[in-house]
Amino acid sequence: MTMGVAGGSSSTPDGKIDQLLTLVQRLMDTFQHIDARFDEKTDATVTAQIDTRLKSVEERLMQMECRLAKNEDRCISSEAKLSQGDQVTDRPLTGDSADSDRAVVNADLQEAVRRKLDEDRDVESRLSNIIIYRVPEDRKASPEVRRASDFTYVTEMCGEVFDVSIGKEDIVKQFRLGSFPADDTTRPLLISFKDVEKKMQ
Repeated sequence: MTMGVAGGSSSTPDGKIDQLLTLVQRLMDTFQHIDARFDEKTDATVTAQIDTRLKSVEERLMQMECRLAKNEDRCISSEAKLSQGDQVTDRPLTGDSADSDRAVVNADLQEAVRRKLDEDRDVESRLSNIIIYRVPEDRKASPEVRRASDFTYVTEMCGEVFDVSIGKEDIVKQFRLGSFPADDTTRPLLISFKDVEKKMQ
């Protein structure tokens, strides 16, 4: 990187500044060249990544199209089978077979309605339940004493914490969930209120 300067002008301050400016210009050109090459490589990398992703998407699309075609074939064959079955069963039902079919349908319908009503009643009854954890429980006491103690705890807690008075008529049922555990943990206490409004207070 030596520069030949005629007449020894490199020893003058202006000559050195010119040399430095030339050197800085060469460095700038080199950095611009490196920067341009870096941009080209980055563009090539990004392009390669995009191509890879596009190929992956195209493969997935092809797989989906294959699945769709198979499902369409299955639908067509199922429709054909159903139309053949309709032709066979389009005959009007008469006599004993019609009465027995109606009876079966009615029985199934009544069973489904009964199940739905039971589910609705169960959900409605659970709306008025609360479960309280860590209520002290005396294992040695009789069940009646434990129940009375649980009731007293619940009424005092509701009165002191929530400022709601609870009477025996407000609680439909109360019981501990599960059997006594092996360790000293207490069983949760389920309280079922007569009205959902009382629970919400």
